[in-house]
Amino acid sequence: APTDRSRCSWRLPRRRGAYLTGTAGADRLVGLDAARGAALIGMMAAHVGLTTCGLTSVPGLLNQAHGRAAVLFSVIAGFSLGIMSGRTAPHTGEQLVRTRLRLLVRSALLLALGAVLSTFGTMVAIILGYYAAWLALAIPVLTWRARRLFVLAGLTAVIGPVLVQGVPWALGRAGLTISPAVPDGNDALLSFFTGAYSGALWMAYIYLGLGLSRLDWS
Repeated sequence: APTDRSRCSWRLPRRRGAYLTGTAGADRLVGLDAARGAALIGMMAAHVGLTTCGLTSVPGLLNQAHGRAAVLFSVIAGFSLGIMSGRTAPHTGEQLVRTRLRLLVRSALLLALGAVLSTFGTMVAIILGYYAAWLALAIPVLTWRARRLFVLAGLTAVIGPVLVQGVPWALGRAGLTISPAVPDGNDALLSFFTGAYSGALWMAYIYLGLGLSRLDWS
C-alpha cells in the first residue's frame, strides 16, 4: 500500500513502455512523413537561392514555396500534437498530465533554440519562438474531438484577420504604438497580433491539424 508520503508527492511514477504510441510499425502514417518531407523541401526552396515572381523560370517556381511551406509545417505540428495526445482516443487523467508537461518542456526548448538562432542576425524570420507559444496555447484543447476543433479552427480563421487588422488600428486610435522606441515585454503580447507569424491567424492551422489527427486514417 502506498505510504502517506508517496500520496502527497508531486512526483509522477515512471512510465513504462513506448515513449509515444502510433509512431512506429503498422500504425505509422507514411502520408504524414511525406507531407513533412514536402514541407522541408519547401522551406529550403524559400530560404536558399534567389526567388522571383512568375512561373516561367526556376526562381519563379521556387517562389511558390514562400508561405506555403510554413502553413504545411503548422498543420503537421497540430497533427503531431494529436499523435502525442492519443490520436483518436485523447489522453485523460495522469496520461494527459504527462502529455501536457511534455509539451511545456518542448515549448521551453523551442523558445531557447529560437533565441539562440535569433542572435545570428539572419534575414530569415525565426519561427521557433512562435511554435513554442502555439504548442502552449493548444494544451487546453488537447481533449477536444475533431468536430469541435474544426469549428475552433474555422472561427480562428474568420476572427483572426479581423484582430490582426483591428488591434493596430485600435492602438493607433488610442494614441499608442505597436513599435515602441524601447522594446519591452509588451512586445511579446503584441506579436500575437502583429508578428510575422501572429498566433491570432496561425493557430487556425494548429487547430486544423489537431482536428485531422482525431480522425481515423487507418
